[in-house]
Amino acid sequence: MLTFTRADGLCELYVDGTLVANKNITDQVAPNVPNILIQNHMYFDNLRLYNRKLKSNEISEIYNSEK
Repeated sequence: MLTFTRADGLCELYVDGTLVANKNITDQVAPNVPNILIQNHMYFDNLRLYNRKLKSNEISEIYNSEK
């Protein structure tokens, strides 16, 4: 699962419900771009949008519920 929070610019990568990498990408996100831009040639098999940052235990719960 890949998460991104625009407010703090933090991108986090979870594998099997466990955080394995994170990076601040604030400088790579243009401030005037709309919040969500998904082009029609992209495919997501399970896209979820939340209006808040998920806690790591919530991400683990999501992963475990979908095994």
